[in-house]
Amino acid sequence: KQWYQRRVAITAGISVSLTKKAPELIQSYHAGPVRGIVPCPYTHMSASMGSDGAVRVVDYLRKHTLVCKKYKSGGSCILWPGRNVDSKMVTLIGGFTDGVIRVMTLDYADQESEFDLKIVLQHALKPHKGEVTAMIIDDEGKTLVTGSAEDSTLFFFDITSNYMPIGFMKLEAPVK
Repeated sequence: KQWYQRRVAITAGISVSLTKKAPELIQSYHAGPVRGIVPCPYTHMSASMGSDGAVRVVDYLRKHTLVCKKYKSGGSCILWPGRNVDSKMVTLIGGFTDGVIRVMTLDYADQESEFDLKIVLQHALKPHKGEVTAMIIDDEGKTLVTGSAEDSTLFFFDITSNYMPIGFMKLEAPVK
């Protein structure tokens, strides 16, 4: 051990100790490209969606991750609806590469959790055959529209009726 430590110190100009505490993780990030990011409508938080399937909510003033939830399929886009959809503004809507949209809510985490918040899945819907490439909510907060470049479709959901499907449109061109 001592020879190895001395050898490393001489050749690399650093000291290695096998008895010191292991490094600890300070902050983690997406394991790949960030596919969508959206600010919270009422405070200094933002939510991001990664190609790794992770949904992260961070307090960007404190530089602190409040919650991270990982799904099996990659993320493609994200919305944080305002008060016209959810009076508490704790709803997130994520689009995924497998054609699924997930409606999630934020809640306080249990005391033994490593995060301050938790993400609770409310609805999982699969309107598209391929990646969800676009999502938007109308100004009144009543209709969610999702689109896909792979299947060239738009799907319409009634938010006020628990995201019941209204119908769809087949387009001549991809939805980007």
